[in-house]
Amino acid sequence: MDKAELKLRLERERQRLTELVSLAEPRDEDASGPDHPDHMAEHASELVQKEYEAGELASLRYLLKEVDHALAKLNNLPDKFGYCEKCGKKIEEKRLKAKPWARYCLQCRKVYESTVAKRKK
Repeated sequence: MDKAELKLRLERERQRLTELVSLAEPRDEDASGPDHPDHMAEHASELVQKEYEAGELASLRYLLKEVDHALAKLNNLPDKFGYCEKCGKKIEEKRLKAKPWARYCLQCRKVYESTVAKRKK
């Protein structure tokens, strides 16, 4: 897969994510609470939904940031695009096809994930 095709895919993904973030942004709502303040279960359900939506929005923003990073790298440092930011080795072609914004080769990504998993224990 050549860099021009990867750039096109990244630009399309950026557009898609930008639209999703725009749709997921919270709207100006009345902050006074639910319509029926005496229904605690309804209020709790609304809070859970808002937490879920906030998590989704955070995930979309993070992914958009990763795509922007990949586009900036491709535009500003094209010779370094497609190379692992940890070890400097070429990122596997299949990985870049699946995830053009990948920063790390599979080996470095596995090490990172196992480190994060150990910290959570």
